Amino acid sequence: MIYYSPCAHYRLVASIDLSDIRWGTSVIPRFAGTFDGNEMTISHLTINGAGYLGLFGRLESGAQVKDIGVLDVNISSSDFYVGALAGSNGGNVTSCYSTGAVMGYRAVVGLLGYNGGAVSHCYSSADVGRTEPSRIVDSRLGHGGLVGCNIGDVTHSFSTGSVIGASTVGGLAGSNDGSIIMSYSTGMVRGESSIGGLVGNNSQLVQGCYSTGAVNGESGVGGLVGSNISSYIFREGMGKGIVTQSFWDIDISGQTTSAGGAGKTTDEMQTASTFLDAGWDFVDETANGTEDIWWIDEGQDYPHLCWEEIEQ
Repeated sequence: MIYYSPCAHYRLVASIDLSDIRWGTSVIPRFAGTFDGNEMTISHLTINGAGYLGLFGRLESGAQVKDIGVLDVNISSSDFYVGALAGSNGGNVTSCYSTGAVMGYRAVVGLLGYNGGAVSHCYSSADVGRTEPSRIVDSRLGHGGLVGCNIGDVTHSFSTGSVIGASTVGGLAGSNDGSIIMSYSTGMVRGESSIGGLVGNNSQLVQGCYSTGAVNGESGVGGLVGSNISSYIFREGMGKGIVTQSFWDIDISGQTTSAGGAGKTTDEMQTASTFLDAGWDFVDETANGTEDIWWIDEGQDYPHLCWEEIEQ
């Protein structure tokens, strides 16, 4: 049993290995305090249970979690809202990452099952899969590499793991009813309907993003975005989702169409001018800004976020 105060403040001083421990629910069911991982890791988290599974079950409004790696997770759920870090997030998650495997039915992802808060400078290489065959589900509750259902803000983040689901499946997010900005995904995506290299269903904003993974599905399939739909949340002036300054690799994805974004060849995706011409802020240029958000090994790789360590 883990004893904790849901509104207290914690800071790890050493990494934790949870090998040979099995959980039937989240390690910390609800949390509204501050958790500073101090750049440490929690490894071999193993959970087999129902809904709201992860290191945290629910990060409530006001929660802050930062600088923690959740490594080699093995999480399997028969229900919804499942992620290596948290089943749902209503707070702020910064500089966190995950590896391993996450399996579940709805809103299943590498990091956060549901995001209604803010996520920045995070990544996941966890592989995501489904535990049950296709059934009628809420089209917002899909599978994604980083987040399942996003109604908050995701910025400066990425995912690299494979994602397999039924409907509403995306390399970074299953569904987006918030904003996804300056982020990318590279993993393979496979499902049945509303399948996208970055986002399965988009009803709000995708800006300055890209995807490169193979994309396979039966209907509503797109290299970057599977389907652009009307928002579930009323926001004045918003109709269907908006995708701007964003790209996908038509060679690797196997898809020449998308509900948003511009398809480019692999060579074009590894050329700086493709992104500079769209207003992306790169190192050593000032025309598009001075924040130095992206860098690229031109001709050898795709753009990377400047906060990434070279070895990642």
